Amino acid sequence: MTVMWTQASFNQFLLSAQMKYLEGNIFINFYIFGAAGILAVIIGGAVYSNYGLKFSFLISFSMSIIGSIGMLLI
Repeated sequence: MTVMWTQASFNQFLLSAQMKYLEGNIFINFYIFGAAGILAVIIGGAVYSNYGLKFSFLISFSMSIIGSIGMLLI
Protein backbone atom coordinates (compact mmCIF):
# COMPACT_ATOMS: atom_id res chain seq x y z
CA MET A 1 0.00 0.00 0.00
CA THR A 2 2.89 2.37 0.79
CA VAL A 3 4.50 1.64 -2.57
CA MET A 4 1.23 2.36 -4.38
CA TRP A 5 0.79 5.63 -2.47
CA THR A 6 4.36 6.71 -3.26
CA GLN A 7 3.97 5.82 -6.92
CA ALA A 8 0.70 7.74 -7.23
CA SER A 9 2.17 10.82 -5.51
CA PHE A 10 5.26 10.75 -7.71
CA ASN A 11 3.15 10.45 -10.86
CA GLN A 12 0.99 13.39 -9.74
CA PHE A 13 4.15 15.47 -9.21
CA LEU A 14 5.59 14.52 -12.62
CA LEU A 15 2.35 15.37 -14.40
CA SER A 16 2.20 18.75 -12.68
CA ALA A 17 5.85 19.48 -13.47
CA GLN A 18 5.52 18.55 -17.14
CA MET A 19 2.21 20.36 -17.67
CA LYS A 20 3.88 23.43 -19.19
CA TYR A 21 5.36 21.31 -22.00
CA LEU A 22 2.04 19.92 -23.22
CA GLU A 23 0.40 21.33 -26.30
CA GLY A 24 -2.24 24.00 -25.89
CA ASN A 25 -2.90 26.65 -23.30
CA ILE A 26 -1.34 25.93 -19.90
CA PHE A 27 -4.40 27.28 -18.06
CA ILE A 28 -6.82 25.04 -19.96
CA ASN A 29 -4.50 22.08 -19.37
CA PHE A 30 -4.55 22.70 -15.61
CA TYR A 31 -8.36 23.08 -15.61
CA ILE A 32 -8.73 19.75 -17.38
CA PHE A 33 -6.15 18.17 -15.07
CA GLY A 34 -8.11 19.38 -12.03
CA ALA A 35 -11.45 18.26 -13.45
CA ALA A 36 -10.02 14.82 -14.16
CA GLY A 37 -8.74 14.63 -10.57
CA ILE A 38 -12.14 15.52 -9.14
CA LEU A 39 -13.85 12.99 -11.38
CA ALA A 40 -11.31 10.33 -10.37
CA VAL A 41 -11.99 10.93 -6.67
CA ILE A 42 -15.76 10.63 -7.18
CA ILE A 43 -15.59 7.51 -9.35
CA GLY A 44 -12.82 5.97 -7.22
CA GLY A 45 -14.87 6.39 -4.07
CA ALA A 46 -17.90 4.77 -5.69
CA VAL A 47 -15.87 1.82 -7.01
CA TYR A 48 -14.17 1.34 -3.63
CA SER A 49 -17.43 1.39 -1.70
CA ASN A 50 -19.11 -1.06 -4.07
CA TYR A 51 -16.31 -3.52 -4.87
CA GLY A 52 -13.74 -3.27 -2.07
CA LEU A 53 -10.05 -2.52 -1.90
CA LYS A 54 -8.54 -5.40 -3.85
CA PHE A 55 -10.83 -5.08 -6.89
CA SER A 56 -10.46 -1.26 -6.87
CA PHE A 57 -6.68 -1.58 -7.11
CA LEU A 58 -7.04 -4.10 -9.91
CA ILE A 59 -9.33 -1.80 -11.88
CA SER A 60 -7.19 1.32 -11.34
CA PHE A 61 -3.89 -0.29 -12.30
CA SER A 62 -5.47 -1.98 -15.33
CA MET A 63 -6.75 1.39 -16.50
CA SER A 64 -3.31 2.92 -15.91
CA ILE A 65 -1.58 0.24 -17.95
CA ILE A 66 -4.06 0.58 -20.82
CA GLY A 67 -3.69 4.38 -20.78
CA SER A 68 0.10 4.16 -20.71
CA ILE A 69 0.16 1.78 -23.66
CA GLY A 70 -2.20 4.09 -25.53
CA MET A 71 0.06 7.07 -24.89
CA LEU A 72 3.11 5.12 -26.05
CA LEU A 73 1.36 4.11 -29.26
CA ILE A 74 0.39 7.68 -30.09
